[in-house]
Amino acid sequence: MGGRTRVCTVLALVVCASLVPLPLRSQPSGRRIVFVSDRRGVYDLFTMDAGGHRVRRLTHSVAADTDPSWSPRGGTVLWSRCCGPSGGFDLYTMWVWHTGPRRLTDTPWNEIQPDWSPGGTRIAYSSSEHGTYDLYVARRNGSRRVRLTTDAAGEFDPEWAPDGHSIVFESDRSGNGDLYSITLAGHGLRRLTSNPGRDMSPAWSPDGQRIAFVSTMSGRPEIYVMGANGSSVQPITSSSDPVSHPAWSPDGTHIVFVRRETLRAFEMVSVAADGSGAVTLTTGDAVNTQPDWG
Repeated sequence: MGGRTRVCTVLALVVCASLVPLPLRSQPSGRRIVFVSDRRGVYDLFTMDAGGHRVRRLTHSVAADTDPSWSPRGGTVLWSRCCGPSGGFDLYTMWVWHTGPRRLTDTPWNEIQPDWSPGGTRIAYSSSEHGTYDLYVARRNGSRRVRLTTDAAGEFDPEWAPDGHSIVFESDRSGNGDLYSITLAGHGLRRLTSNPGRDMSPAWSPDGQRIAFVSTMSGRPEIYVMGANGSSVQPITSSSDPVSHPAWSPDGTHIVFVRRETLRAFEMVSVAADGSGAVTLTTGDAVNTQPDWG
């Protein structure tokens, strides 16, 4: 599961276009959605409301900004940027209304896919420091980091459980991409999925009872929801177009995800938690991806 090639897969699709948000018929409770878009020619961070309106550009960088995560109170965004002075992906944070970006890491390896702890005091992320990708936890300023996994497998997409006691993530330790959970002490490893396809991009529901994720178990990427212990898997999408990156609304009533409409257009779609009532939030000839609902 090669390092930078895998991380930069979506970044290879560069299109410059303007997008016109579409109205949402029924809007879930939630403040704003942060996402990645190349609508201005480079991959920057943007925000919009739950209906796809009031789009605002957050970053203006010649580098590629990826993997945004809202802080629990919604005022700060954490993300990964390629490529820094040392050549790899580094972690950054920014108070969205008042300050510019602040770098948390500056290393020659890749530090990607960060996620805030429920209390906003710590972060989890994946790092290639030791050759393969392992999971780390650190303070919100990047200090006092602790390595959670040490095996030869690649571990990606850490997602903090709402109770703050464990992290769910993707690992290829079984020879296939499956979802696992682990405690913050690095113990209690538990395998949650063993499907024939690859399972990835886990996202906890706000109540901690369900996990949305992407799987190729049907032969193509679809969004599914399962119980916190891996049981009761239910499909949310049934699309002829590839889908990815599910994210829950703060009230748990909706899921936003990315759907590839054409070779050059990746759009964000909102559905009810049962998969009904799909509404496209963005449209145009550009990449819009990696949403996180704050």
